[in-house]
Amino acid sequence: MQTDVLRFNGSYRYADRATLASALSRARRQLADDDLESGRAWLRCFVTSGTDLVVNLVVAPGSADRVAAANVFSILAHDALEGAVESHLGPRSLDPSTSGVDD
Repeated sequence: MQTDVLRFNGSYRYADRATLASALSRARRQLADDDLESGRAWLRCFVTSGTDLVVNLVVAPGSADRVAAANVFSILAHDALEGAVESHLGPRSLDPSTSGVDD
């Protein structure tokens, strides 16, 4: 029996590199606060290019990473001008983390 994985894919665009750097810094602090063993591995799921941040993350659906993802993507979305990170559990689409949205 194959277990579905939780996938997060998308991108955000920020006003400038300083805003992007600040968002990433806050996301790193959140990961440290969540005290995840996989926190360092998370940093590999973020790719920056200019003022764009691309996200590509896969986690086990029952892991603590699922809750951490919601926290981190909320932080990253807050100051973004545009974009979203969508989540999928197997073939099922879940709620996106849309830019500029406060939860």
